[in-house]
Order: sequence, then C-alpha cells, then structure tokens
Amino acid sequence: MKAWRQLQVAYAGGIPYKVWFVGSIYLDLMLTVFALQQGFVETNPLMLWLLARPGELLLVKLVIPLLIAWLAPSKLLLPATGFMMAVNGWHLTVLLLHP
Repeated sequence: MKAWRQLQVAYAGGIPYKVWFVGSIYLDLMLTVFALQQGFVETNPLMLWLLARPGELLLVKLVIPLLIAWLAPSKLLLPATGFMMAVNGWHLTVLLLHP
C-alpha cells in the first residue's frame, strides 16, 4: 500500500510535464494544418505521408503522444517537449513574418 501511494504521488507530481509534452505536439499539429490552409507547403516527407492518411495522422499525432505521456517518467519528457516548443516557435515565426 505504501509503495502504491508513493507511485501515485510521483505520478501526480509530473502531470504538468505530461500536459506540456502532449500540448506541444497538439500545437504543432494545429500550426501545421493552419500553415497548410494558408498556402504553405509541408517539407517533412513523413508529415506529407501522414497528411494523406488521416487515420495514421491521428494515431501518430494524437494517440501515441498520450500513451508516451502516460507511460514515460515525467522528467524524460523534457527534452522532447523542449524540441517541440522550438519547432512551434519556428512555425509561429514563419507564420508571423509571412506577408
């Protein structure tokens, strides 16, 4: 019982990390779709393939990040979250500077 309680406390303490991780991936998807609607072209070959297959896109961009966030220790999500936030910053910069 004590070990279970320690696990619950450890997991609950990492919820903000998990929310930022999943949120950064969801934001990337929203910014990508918005950019495509504005006439931008996707240059990532994997994303091009996924955009043609909505089922796989939802799996890769919505379901798998939730599973990763659920299963991975919170602190291990920090590098991926930082990378995704940098990608989102790039998206926003390009969208804001485009005439």
